[in-house]
Amino acid sequence: MRQFSLINANGETYDLTLKYSAFLHSVGGLGAKFDTEFQRIGGHFSLLSYYAAQGKISGSVHLWSEAEYFSFAKFCQRRPITLLYTRDDVTFRRDGIITSISKDETDPLNANIEFTCQTPFYSVVSVYNEGSVTGGKVYPYTYDYEYAESAAQSVTITSDSANDSPCRITIYGIAENPTWSHYLNNELIATGKVNATIAADRKLVIDTTVIPYQIHLYDLQGNFVQDLYQSSDFSTERFFSLGYGQNVISVSAENVGVIRLGVEGMIEYESV
Repeated sequence: MRQFSLINANGETYDLTLKYSAFLHSVGGLGAKFDTEFQRIGGHFSLLSYYAAQGKISGSVHLWSEAEYFSFAKFCQRRPITLLYTRDDVTFRRDGIITSISKDETDPLNANIEFTCQTPFYSVVSVYNEGSVTGGKVYPYTYDYEYAESAAQSVTITSDSANDSPCRITIYGIAENPTWSHYLNNELIATGKVNATIAADRKLVIDTTVIPYQIHLYDLQGNFVQDLYQSSDFSTERFFSLGYGQNVISVSAENVGVIRLGVEGMIEYESV
């Protein structure tokens, strides 16, 4: 059974598959469209550019009262919005905003909506290594949070998508001048380094899931402490995306034996 829900900027969730509250139906736009440019060469055509077009998902929401319609409209004001689409027990997400909500007095309990996408569909994979080889134990957090079955100070994420996918690397203190490396299918792809000491009550986050990319220091409660981008080693790539196949992210640091590491990947898909 398929399910739809929304999460707004306040972290509130709105279920769109409740038959006696709000039910989304007649959904369109779950596929993909591409902007292309070709050059004719005789009877052949050479592809010059190929980009995914910005997606728009449309549908109708049946609401069981005008009060529920007003509640739904207020929920959508808290932008941006994340659309969650679940099928076969797999949840895909897409970030964007509601750009149209139509209401007609002839049918006041039916709202036609349009969701304009800011990202492709993606699924979230979150892996943590406490600094040693451990069993794959899953915890019921917002996303499945799994202890890594990897070598110490590394995690492995397997991507089944041909798209390059952003990720968020978290290095927990204590770590002096930490270095991180990305191996794709056993080949070293990129490295990064920050010339700074990450204290025991701090964590360094290297984030390519946001634009612009960030290298930030936070406390363990997630409060922003400092921008460390200027302290990074500009002779290294620093930022990277997850590729198709086996991605291994490993970390090291000076004068430290064990480092805790977490990686959250957003595996992107053109269509689901």
